[in-house]
Amino acid sequence: VMGTGCQEVRVVRTDDADLVALRYPDGRLASLHGLRNGTNQFGLTIHWAEQGPQFIDINVTPRPRYAALVEAIMSHLPNGTTPIAPVETLEVIRLIEAANKSRETDGKPVCVAQ
Repeated sequence: VMGTGCQEVRVVRTDDADLVALRYPDGRLASLHGLRNGTNQFGLTIHWAEQGPQFIDINVTPRPRYAALVEAIMSHLPNGTTPIAPVETLEVIRLIEAANKSRETDGKPVCVAQ
């Protein structure tokens, strides 16, 4: 949804949750909330500039959460292609590494190398 190009990641950690804040050069922000207690449901709220907020509840389908991911992997393994650009995959890895580093340094911002 946000695309590539994240500039900075920082994490605020408590005993009950992590809050990951992502900052993009054009001023866009994204946040991820990971709760350790309570519900185990997943969802996503997108705040569109034109349409306003949209909540996506992935629990409305009876399919297992990772079924679509496994199907996509299995359909692309035989021909060696992927629907996800390698640059996007590498950025996800960089974001996870930056979030881990920020959490380990008590929430200091971490620049994401391009």
